[in-house]
Amino acid sequence: MDKQIFIRQLREALDGRLSPSAVTENIDFYEDYIHTEIRKGRSADEVLASLGDPRLIARTIIDTNGPGGAQEAPYRETAGRPEAEDKPQSAVPVWARLLIGLVIAALGISLFFSVLSFLLPVLLPVAIVILLGRLFRKWLR
Repeated sequence: MDKQIFIRQLREALDGRLSPSAVTENIDFYEDYIHTEIRKGRSADEVLASLGDPRLIARTIIDTNGPGGAQEAPYRETAGRPEAEDKPQSAVPVWARLLIGLVIAALGISLFFSVLSFLLPVLLPVAIVILLGRLFRKWLR
């Protein structure tokens, strides 16, 4: 099998099951991979043999790309709008974002109290002197 046949079979297996952008993205990935491996000195036959059957690759892509996996309904366009839209997913899980938020909050509170404990021995006597000065000023009048 040559590269063009591999890419054609992969495209045929993906068409209608994923959005056109997902099909293009996956085809571009495999074309780039094949070109990169050939530039490294491997033959096209070696690269294609290591990849395996393009229909099995397509099945794996379809199973892993959809929220329903293999049960996902085929992709169809209705009046120019896709039925199954690609939803961007965050790379960081929710629990990790919450943990990061808690750590940042704890560091902020810790920093606040560190600054306060450093300045308190200086600010407290200054505040007492100012307060006593105002009291004496009122008392002397």
